[in-house]
Amino acid sequence: MNEKVVLVGVAENAKLAPCVLLSDGSSIYIKDLNHWDEGLMKKKIKVTGVLRKREYSDPLVNNKGEYSAGMDGIAWFLEAATWEEV
Repeated sequence: MNEKVVLVGVAENAKLAPCVLLSDGSSIYIKDLNHWDEGLMKKKIKVTGVLRKREYSDPLVNNKGEYSAGMDGIAWFLEAATWEEV
């Protein structure tokens, strides 16, 4: 964590943020990016950046039993990310 890393995976857009889907099924989100360009979607990319962990504790169910689209748990982000298609 908090180290510069190089990852290879598939570019995907997600509700939380654009991400790189790794071969083990985990997602690493890209900080400060709204979405991948259409030309990179579903393509294999190499992305470099500083890996950071963020913990979320949004309640997923309110006191009425209604579900939200919030997140509970840990998400991994890359800051200062650069990428290229491979």
